[in-house]
Amino acid sequence: MRRRAEVVRQIRSEWHAIVKRSGVSREALRCFPSHRVEILGASVKTLKGDAIGILTAVGYMSPHSEAFAGTSTPHRSLCPKAGECGDICLGHNSGMLSMSPSKRARLWKTALFLGSRSLFGELIDLEVRALERKADRLGMVPAVRFDGSSDTGYGAILSTRHPNVRFYDYTKVESRLERSKKLANYHLTYSWSEKSRSVPRGFNVAVVFDSTKSDALPARFRGRRVISGDETDARFMDPSTVAVGLYFKAAADRDGHRSRAERFLQSR
Repeated sequence: MRRRAEVVRQIRSEWHAIVKRSGVSREALRCFPSHRVEILGASVKTLKGDAIGILTAVGYMSPHSEAFAGTSTPHRSLCPKAGECGDICLGHNSGMLSMSPSKRARLWKTALFLGSRSLFGELIDLEVRALERKADRLGMVPAVRFDGSSDTGYGAILSTRHPNVRFYDYTKVESRLERSKKLANYHLTYSWSEKSRSVPRGFNVAVVFDSTKSDALPARFRGRRVISGDETDARFMDPSTVAVGLYFKAAADRDGHRSRAERFLQSR
């Protein structure tokens, strides 16, 4: 196993070729960090897991078609079933992730993921092993949500390489749900959208409600009990066959985002 510094040096030396192969915006050429080259990080929500003994790392790559703006394939997407939720997705419009430094971070990770899966895999494997060691020292459960702002399904691949780490994601790709049952350490929550026709049996469903945190979530959704999805991000700890209620979040132009998302929210 190579050291992190060796992997990073190779990525840096091949960066132009990696970006070209990836097909993302050429802006990525200027986005590779000079220090702290890390794929996984944390968020306010994942940090809430500390209180229940879960040490969580999350990956944020470019959501939807963000990485391909200005390219010959502007509609290419890391969220193949995004639908209208592309208008309200975390990376584009809500919270701190809409800030420029975060966009740059998402873009270089996306370029590496698409341009050199082998180097990407080598680097993230080192990070997951480090997370596992840290969790062991702290007496905590290591967990990784790879698709923090994308929907690639790569967490399933990582779960087979790191059997002692809990992996989980949200997905709109129904075909992945049944396959995830074969992986003991990988948990998927189905993400409801305007394209959804029914709630998949045997799986939890995450639903964005047109509410603020001062409002109470609905008690039921499609016959399922609604639990709060904002108290912790550890979806693999949820009881079975529930609806995970999420509050609508947007940045400065909340009314504008709400208007663009109206059909999505009403489709429930």
